[in-house]
Amino acid sequence: MRNFIITSFAIITTIFSSYASAADVDVKVSNRYMFRGNPVGEAVGIQPSLTIPFAENNLGETSFNIWGHLPVIGSFSEIDLTLTQELGAVGVLNVTTQYYDGSFTEADNHDIEVGFATNFGGVDVSLNRVVLSDTINGDTYVELGYGFGDYDLFVGVGDGTYSESGDFEAVNVGFTYNIPEPTKRGRRAASWMKGYETSFIYNPSTETPYFIVSKSW
Repeated sequence: MRNFIITSFAIITTIFSSYASAADVDVKVSNRYMFRGNPVGEAVGIQPSLTIPFAENNLGETSFNIWGHLPVIGSFSEIDLTLTQELGAVGVLNVTTQYYDGSFTEADNHDIEVGFATNFGGVDVSLNRVVLSDTINGDTYVELGYGFGDYDLFVGVGDGTYSESGDFEAVNVGFTYNIPEPTKRGRRAASWMKGYETSFIYNPSTETPYFIVSKSW
């Protein structure tokens, strides 16, 4: 497994050097990192993201993403590497390795998750399951989402470490308000709000509400 990870990283480096010009970079700052209805730390975090599209086939685009979470205070950090393949009108398939600490080349320090996302009748549906992990193997999360104007509504259920009981429960219910692009008439008053979004999240499993504000560039 160690050689596999090193080889994979070498392949990723080659891909990046070949397709760097098409890469997309985003940075998000959030008052708190939430993951599927559960808080991960309590500090403000910086979350950079790099997406590299590197192939087209008869199904769609293949891309590679590096995402990270870096807290302003505290030692917890996370790096996710995701390979995504579009499946035409069917949906999107992705495989993610989640890394937290320890040696990056040690398999025990990675959690491998497989996910599938699609849209049915205007409703976004996603299914994610951890398929390889020493601690959270088999954890499953399912989410339904619906866009309504500038609002994104969502309901997520999960088992394992997602819920208090370990059984399937609702763990992530709420909405996100995406600040709309400023209009010409309101440019002076609203332009500074571009890229902001707010989310209200309620976890029925823990009976805990959260209010999140973030800014993306």
